Amino acid sequence: MKIIIMGCGQLISTLLSSNKFDPSEVTLIGDDIGFLDDEANTHGANVVVTVDPLLQDYLQQAGIDNAEIFLALTENDHWNALNAQIARHIFNVPRVVCRLENPRLQELYANLNIEVVSPTLELLQDLSQVFE
Repeated sequence: MKIIIMGCGQLISTLLSSNKFDPSEVTLIGDDIGFLDDEANTHGANVVVTVDPLLQDYLQQAGIDNAEIFLALTENDHWNALNAQIARHIFNVPRVVCRLENPRLQELYANLNIEVVSPTLELLQDLSQVFE
């Protein structure tokens, strides 16, 4: 199963460490060269380093044409939403997951055939249980 993950950071490191992925089938896209090098060395993931905003080129370089899953997991809601839409509606990736911190954006993008996850909403749900 070919998986493309856009983003860098602890979330991606933890995800790759979970042993749920075959590293030969995972390609990371991001702008943090140190992080990408570490993940390539540690997990054997393929990497694509981004340096300018021509997103579609990077997605193609990562093999989006053959991807079965695309995860937009950067810390930037707008980058995630844009890339998720490109993956789903231009490249027809069967399963697209988009991380959105802003709950209002989550409502907007949930109707675009994109799975949306929101750490903000999950945290709010956890905090509401604290106060009950």
